[in-house]
Amino acid sequence: MSANELAISFFGPGKVLSAGITLPIVGIIVVALRFWLRSYQKVGLGLDDYTILLSLIFVIGMGICLIYGASKHGLGYPTPQLPNATPETQLMDIVPEQTLVELLDWIIWLLMIPANGLIKLSAIFLYRRLFVVWSLNMRRSQKLYITGVFFLAAGDWSLADGHGYVFNRSHVAACRLNLQHYLWKEALQFVVHPSIQLSNESVIADIATGTGAWLLDVAQDFPQAQLDGFDNDVRQAPHKRWLPSNVSVRHWDIFTDLPDDMIGRYDYVHVRLLVLVLNGNSQPVIQKLLKMLKPGGYLQWDELDCVNMHVKKLSREVQAPALEQIRDMSWADGRHDWTVKLPDFLQEAGFQDVKIQFFGDEDRLIRAFNEQHLLTMDEFASSLAKMGKVDAAKKFFELIQQGYQESITGAALCIPRIVCVAKKF
Repeated sequence: MSANELAISFFGPGKVLSAGITLPIVGIIVVALRFWLRSYQKVGLGLDDYTILLSLIFVIGMGICLIYGASKHGLGYPTPQLPNATPETQLMDIVPEQTLVELLDWIIWLLMIPANGLIKLSAIFLYRRLFVVWSLNMRRSQKLYITGVFFLAAGDWSLADGHGYVFNRSHVAACRLNLQHYLWKEALQFVVHPSIQLSNESVIADIATGTGAWLLDVAQDFPQAQLDGFDNDVRQAPHKRWLPSNVSVRHWDIFTDLPDDMIGRYDYVHVRLLVLVLNGNSQPVIQKLLKMLKPGGYLQWDELDCVNMHVKKLSREVQAPALEQIRDMSWADGRHDWTVKLPDFLQEAGFQDVKIQFFGDEDRLIRAFNEQHLLTMDEFASSLAKMGKVDAAKKFFELIQQGYQESITGAALCIPRIVCVAKKF
């Protein structure tokens, strides 16, 4: 499942327009007051002022995109139905409004990344102006070096914080997803949580199905059950003629309305790894999952525990600066911490009998998971390069190579796993 939908998709056109108009106006007022204060205090403008002004330009551009998208009935509106369309063409064909939403979404993310980075740079330059006392004996090159370190730090934060799911849909990405499934299966020692009771009459859904590896695994245990996989890009799944007769894969974006034929249909809904898709506002998605279930149906949600992400070492003497930096960037300023709060979110939505389990990395799997994480970062770096962020991509590739060498000496990036099970009554 991709993250190419903004959280604003949860709201109607009125709220989209309000955000597109209000946020830039507030930004203009705040920046204008800042420049007025500089003039009033007879203080010259600094890098902190110029960077915040540049960030405002990007914010205004984002507002224009929101206003344009709502005015063209793209953002904030449900996907229009194709006239005289069959169910198959309705699922597969793309209407102009969908194309517009994808284009505007891409532009907004493109504007958001430098806006976030410039805001953080402005804070750093302001800090330097107010608090950093430069030594008279410090050479100019040393001052530039320190400022450069600040700049790179801000750049890393914005890259990790602004992208969501930017991974490819290539054969390499499919291999990574398949490897990920089998590693999870080996680590958990189950595919369906043991507390969930299913039968050959059960109707099962897999959200963000990707390559369909989880579906195909479950289909072997329940050959008579009906299994439906959903993703907003089904090209990585096997062709429908290669799927078992009881397995289907179809297009559905979790940020769009729940189709009527999915409401109250399922005995069991499985979700895995929306950590890069959701930014903490998971209630609208949870409500859709709840509606999919029959009374008495089960939800199983598998996620990463980014709160307890760490670098494991054989001993204190082992150095792993590259893996530590990858961990820090993956943490994304705590943006992904919402996964450990899943039980609270599910209970708020109306689920009952909510349970959560945490699974760490066994020594026998620690190296395999480390390589899978590096492969994920490699894919992320490739996406950055395609977006024109060549310098950032180069830095990531260097960290990945260094991280791999560190793993040889006895270090590994560990991201524990979470399994949350709940029931609808």
